[in-house]
Amino acid sequence: DWDGPPSGIWRREPQLKFYWETEKLWKFEIGGELPGAQLTFQPNLDSNLGPAYDRMPDFIGAVRKGGKFGHVRLSAIYRSLDYKNGDNIEFIPGYGASFSGYIKTKGDVRNSNPIQFQAAFGRGIASYLVSFDGLGYDAINTTGSNMETLPTIGAWISYEHWFTKRWHSNIVLGYSDFYTPNIEYWKMPNGPGYEMTDANIRLLHSYMLLNIMFDPIPGLVLGIEYNIGTKTERYRGDIVVSDDQTVSAIDQSRRAQRISFGAFFDF
Repeated sequence: DWDGPPSGIWRREPQLKFYWETEKLWKFEIGGELPGAQLTFQPNLDSNLGPAYDRMPDFIGAVRKGGKFGHVRLSAIYRSLDYKNGDNIEFIPGYGASFSGYIKTKGDVRNSNPIQFQAAFGRGIASYLVSFDGLGYDAINTTGSNMETLPTIGAWISYEHWFTKRWHSNIVLGYSDFYTPNIEYWKMPNGPGYEMTDANIRLLHSYMLLNIMFDPIPGLVLGIEYNIGTKTERYRGDIVVSDDQTVSAIDQSRRAQRISFGAFFDF
């Protein structure tokens, strides 16, 4: 779908940013954006909790070093995730960091056979990762009105090889990992909807993609891509599977494959 690796940070929101550069190819950035918190509320633990508009933007800082080799970039984020507790607006902090880079393996400007990578980690940043965006995994109430941010990891690495001036190929490997602290109560969202107590959940995504692309004319790229990935869900706790049976663990795993076709045109 040309949206970038699903374990990467590809979310784009309106942002106000200030940056400055030095003659030695250092670049420094500070900014703010307001994507909104994505929180999960369990009304059976506390019906007073609910969503609220964030009053503060997400604060972001970054430093980038460029050179003939390409560039590397380190960034950090701090978030104030607001929610309603009855008539009051409360917040829980989220934070994270990412390290990314573009490394040339050849000197040619266009056909440089680059290695690209990104690794992100933190708490309360799940909505920034393609894997978990929209699922409400920034934070959850674990006991009563106690909200906790959730640890999230995402990483990918790619290599692009130019065979000729028109033919090139990419291989990408990626991984994302999301897990929760202990939760007093949880109902599995899929399948039979088992109820769990003293529970924790872990979601793992791993994948590989391989494509080949052709540039028939300047500004036009045609491509075909093969994707294969595995999603694993791990549930731990007291899981009620029937009126007279409780288990302590359930693991679910599913593999998916896809072939995609696409085209880019640079106007």
